[in-house]
Amino acid sequence: MKTYKYYGRADGIGNRIEQLMQFQEFCDKENAKCIYIWNNSHNRDYLPLIEFPNIEIIDQISLDILKLETCLSLRSKDYQIPYRFLFDPPPIPIPYDVIIHVRGTDRIQDKPTHPDFSTQDTLDSYIEQTIHYLNTHDSIQTYTIVSDESKYIDFMRERITKTFVSLSYPDNIQPEWIDFYYLTQATQYVFMCSQFSSFSATAAVISNTKLLIFANSLKSSLKGYQAKLEIVDNTKDSC
Repeated sequence: MKTYKYYGRADGIGNRIEQLMQFQEFCDKENAKCIYIWNNSHNRDYLPLIEFPNIEIIDQISLDILKLETCLSLRSKDYQIPYRFLFDPPPIPIPYDVIIHVRGTDRIQDKPTHPDFSTQDTLDSYIEQTIHYLNTHDSIQTYTIVSDESKYIDFMRERITKTFVSLSYPDNIQPEWIDFYYLTQATQYVFMCSQFSSFSATAAVISNTKLLIFANSLKSSLKGYQAKLEIVDNTKDSC
């Protein structure tokens, strides 16, 4: 069995998992293994709390690195990604139909320099449209929200009329991993309430859940993620 070695991205959890999903499919189809070096440079210090059957994740960089570039464009929508979280997940009090991920902070620019970014006004518009979508769709009765800014959670809770599911955050698990776990547990949809977020996109892909998006997000890096998409603000239904 051939073994590949790869020095991973020093990015957020979403981008790292996108790489790992690609490598898992490639190695599974090629009867290979991958040694993936978890890169915590550039002040991105996350524990590797996920595993895949064909990948060994390590945190050392003393290995000779062989770039595994050939797998980066091979992932398909039909491949169901096997994975397991390496922590005991917190209990979910009741199932939620949809989980909303609001991504602001570093995705906001006064004059966006890339299609992955938006203005604050655009994000505010997405939030208003998300609230309207939940309130007007009878198939959605329960929901929850994750965000790196609690002000968005509080604002949307006050406006959405459906049942909100409160989530717990144990102190012994990094909150980013708990958010990602919660994003994989929706019974119907992950709602990407932002211009683009690899975090919510990869959660939808890995859990085989439909991703609700705004039409402008099709101009972003989302097109490379092979997610099952439903557009909420125009006449298209799915991609």
